[in-house]
Amino acid sequence: MPTSEGGLNPKPVSDALQGRECVQTYEKQLPDGTYRLYDDERYAAPTWDETCGRSSMSVNVNSQSMARFGSSFAPTFRMLDKDTYWVDIDGFQDCDSTADVITCAQRP
Repeated sequence: MPTSEGGLNPKPVSDALQGRECVQTYEKQLPDGTYRLYDDERYAAPTWDETCGRSSMSVNVNSQSMARFGSSFAPTFRMLDKDTYWVDIDGFQDCDSTADVITCAQRP
């Protein structure tokens, strides 16, 4: 939610830009069954100063990602406006976001 509306995001996603100011990726399933996100080159390259991200993905990946938690999880634990959170995915701590080509491998 943007700060202009009482939220905490200093750089809100613009309706006029339809999210084009976000990091744009797409997912692709690899032969081993895992998925990888790739830079969507139809949009400007990421600067890693963005405060949002969008990814094109299959309906199956999108709808099934939380299915194992059951139908009561989202209504019970959903984030509301102004809720604070931190995303910290193990294995991505050593990614070099200053490189021309950014390659990160998630490791347990």
